[in-house]
Amino acid sequence: MRIPVSLGPAARALLLLVLLTLASFPVGSVSAESPKDDWIFLPVQEVGAPDFLAAHPDYDGRGVVIFVLDTGVDMGIPGLSATSTGEVKVIGARDFSGEGKIELKEAEWVEGKDPRVLDVADGLWLEGFDRLAVPPAEPERIWTGVFEESRFRNNENLTDIDDDGSSDGRWGLVVYAASREKVVAALGEGNGVELRSKWGEKARKADEKASASDEVWLCVVDVDGDGDLSDETLHRDYADDLQSFDFRHRSTEDSRDLLTVAIDLRGDDTPCLNFHYDDGGHGSHVSGMAAGFGVHGQEGLNGVAPGAYLYSLKIGNNLLAGGSTTTESMKKAYDYAAQWMEDYGMPCVINMSYGIGSEIEGDSKMGVYLDDLLDEHSRLVIVNSAGNDGPGISTVGLPAAADGVIAAAALFTRAMAKELYGVHFDRDQLYVFSSRGGEVAKPDVAAPGGASSTVPLWGDYDRYNGTSMASPMTTGSVACILSGLAAEGKSWNFGTIQRALRRTGRKLPGYSAIDVGGGVLDLPAAFKAAVAYSDAGESDELTVIKVRTEAPFQPDGEAPAAYWRGGWYPHDGYEQSFTISPRFPDWVDNDTRNKFYRAWNLSTDVGWIHLDRGQTYINGNSSQTIRASYSGKELEQPGLHVGRIFGKSKGEGRSGTAAYDFEIMVTIVQPYTFGEDTGRTRVWKDRTLSPGSVDHYFVRIPAGATAMQVDLEIPEGKEGMVRPVFFDQEGHAQGSYKGYADSREKRSIHFDFAGDELTPGVWEIVARGSRTEARPSTYEMKVAFSSFEVTPPVVTSMDFDTPAGSPHTEITVVPNFEKVFTGRIEGTIGGFERQREVEVKDSDEWSYDFSLSSEVPRVDFYLEMSPQVYNYMTDVPVNIYDSSGKAVVVDGFGQRFLHIALRDAAPGSYTLKVDAGLALARDKADWGFHLREVFRRAEPVDLSAEVHGEGSFLVVPQAPLKVQVQAVSTLPTPPDGFCNQGELRLLDTADGSVQLKIPVRLER
Repeated sequence: MRIPVSLGPAARALLLLVLLTLASFPVGSVSAESPKDDWIFLPVQEVGAPDFLAAHPDYDGRGVVIFVLDTGVDMGIPGLSATSTGEVKVIGARDFSGEGKIELKEAEWVEGKDPRVLDVADGLWLEGFDRLAVPPAEPERIWTGVFEESRFRNNENLTDIDDDGSSDGRWGLVVYAASREKVVAALGEGNGVELRSKWGEKARKADEKASASDEVWLCVVDVDGDGDLSDETLHRDYADDLQSFDFRHRSTEDSRDLLTVAIDLRGDDTPCLNFHYDDGGHGSHVSGMAAGFGVHGQEGLNGVAPGAYLYSLKIGNNLLAGGSTTTESMKKAYDYAAQWMEDYGMPCVINMSYGIGSEIEGDSKMGVYLDDLLDEHSRLVIVNSAGNDGPGISTVGLPAAADGVIAAAALFTRAMAKELYGVHFDRDQLYVFSSRGGEVAKPDVAAPGGASSTVPLWGDYDRYNGTSMASPMTTGSVACILSGLAAEGKSWNFGTIQRALRRTGRKLPGYSAIDVGGGVLDLPAAFKAAVAYSDAGESDELTVIKVRTEAPFQPDGEAPAAYWRGGWYPHDGYEQSFTISPRFPDWVDNDTRNKFYRAWNLSTDVGWIHLDRGQTYINGNSSQTIRASYSGKELEQPGLHVGRIFGKSKGEGRSGTAAYDFEIMVTIVQPYTFGEDTGRTRVWKDRTLSPGSVDHYFVRIPAGATAMQVDLEIPEGKEGMVRPVFFDQEGHAQGSYKGYADSREKRSIHFDFAGDELTPGVWEIVARGSRTEARPSTYEMKVAFSSFEVTPPVVTSMDFDTPAGSPHTEITVVPNFEKVFTGRIEGTIGGFERQREVEVKDSDEWSYDFSLSSEVPRVDFYLEMSPQVYNYMTDVPVNIYDSSGKAVVVDGFGQRFLHIALRDAAPGSYTLKVDAGLALARDKADWGFHLREVFRRAEPVDLSAEVHGEGSFLVVPQAPLKVQVQAVSTLPTPPDGFCNQGELRLLDTADGSVQLKIPVRLER
């Protein structure tokens, strides 16, 4: 779910802007060197970019193409109009999302009109077509279409694209085939063609192949809406013309240019037309960070690689939740970029600040596809945001978890905190939300995760945070490295660039390799390492060493990293096996692969990893096995233990950073346990957190536990602002937001997890210190468990044959743990529910119509995919629409579970719609999910519960409680296929904590 790219204002205005921009540059290259005063709002200095460009002013990304896979790029805003050398910045624009697709129909002429008039749609006519500078090649090869503002009705950012105060604009357009000879005579070769002609013979041949047809598709849009085409600009595909336009209501004095549109026009016998634009803002923002030049019109305010070109590949549909990707939009964009690189021979790096949470880390359909793509196009470098699902471990998203993809974590430095937010840190940190590794050896590197950058003119908020921002910082750095390597005649592949970044990162104190990978990106050092790999000939020998090891909890039994979470790990004679195998550049032939030989010295960075050998080797295109066991006093302590195994080449000509070929990540989680020996309650006292930092606690849910209570408190006399966040065994976030324990307001905060919420395994509780606090926070935390046996475990029936008409039943509750307290049971039947398996065949859409009324004003939908089905996806937006088609709730799967609710709705008809963004179209043949739908009544029915006739009772371990449960009024009859739904809750009357939840599902 992410963001797009586009160009400039109206065509004539853009041409004037480009001319003025070019005129402002001196002849020759323009230095991209930063001013002496740092612009911390766009923190390129945190990766060493100013120092690198001061030493290598011509290595500022020039000659490199950055493909931005996002919601679009707006090429009409300051910072994205030109490179540091005065060339057009955005050199191509494609829409793979389907959002900008224009439906075309064969042209129809209005009878009896002379000159001729085109009948485009109801009440929309266009004249002046016959007066255009280039006539159609054939009268029957003319199509018309309409672009309407109504398509933006579900875009929360932008509905009035021409700024005329209404949202009912319609603009007619015509697409037709014209003689290439006549087009060139009237319009010239095209700015894009002329630009690419300077790139060399390979690019010229690629363009000759692309222009082999005798005809060219042209598009003319009635931008001013006056029904006359004769005063409008003729457009070829944007990549050829490098011109764009905007819709502006010229008759309104204070109207503004808001949305830049580029023409994406392709086709053989019939045309395919997309309007490419950034109506999300995200893609333009990341573009400025990666390669902006003169951001906000400020001299010296640049992205990391101001000399690089940008190529926008729109994969996100902004009318869906979060600008979601659609089926194969991601795949098609990657395929396009890879083929374009091969055709034009330009150094290319892809930035994709997109992704969703992983379920089977490293094994998603898109991740596997990208690793295969890199093996086929080894000079292509891919950078992806690691994900924003932290600070829990094992939360790196897909496809960032793919081996060959460079995954970026989000750095938050002291300087950024001070200048961007006015807060003071005692050290550099990660943003709390930055996803962590564990099951995969990710992230690879950390880079600034927040900045003010370029955004479209319709938006006024230009400061975004996220690993989405760390990714373009990394991408821009890679563009500078490739620029320098190409200038010096050096070679590279995706693996040498990835290793150069990982091996040269600066350490971030307090963080491990599963937090920051190799460390904070250091551009000057990474460039030197990339040169060293090239000089050693590595680029033509090896990309990366693939690592696979046993993973009992993974569906296929293997993973790219060692990950033990639960207290047991290989020790006492048990060894873990790691298989390593080489991956080669695509240009290395089979004979060379068969002759490959490489030997390594093995080492570790922790004392508790014990290897079965000190050296190993691989001969040919084979694999080798290394074994390790783990022991040491540090592993006896509860907490997170991370170590690495390194392979350093023994060959000649490989020294320093370039000698390091691979690393193997080992993560061992030692949890706190709760039982008869250790007790069912633990308290951590006198804990201190610096502003913005975190503490991790791992707790094993004891067998038989039915509820967990967590209390976090700022003690009296102490100051602080802290809140806990929770992650289950699989790294899924749990619990709702309840604010902070705050010494200035409420000092304590309480959480209950019971019933289906409390899944088994080792949970992670993370205490988060507020970043706005001026001083460290002091807190204490208590975790307690309770356990009960309940008969029946779910209340499915009641006795309805009672004189008073109030249904009743009896349940038996037996406390298991050693806890005595006074309790009470309360409950309600709040609505009716149904559960079912939804199977979808040969489609990537599913919808469900439902109604709400004044008696039933709310519905909750709980959707769950299997890990395997979820791994098919790149996004799954889920929206609820009213009867007019307006989206009233916009959401989507971030993990394989989703809860979406429509609350306090007006009576009427609604539609729940699931749009599966499948990585591969073939998987839409068969997918689905489990659906639980709960309709909530405006007036729930209360349930009363008594033990021996009393509402409050003593709870004693092993003493059965016979509980009489009764509905206080007659239960309504649920609709066919549904049951009455509710819940009973056993509460501790002393503190109100939930000790037990008992589901109620009554057929009547």
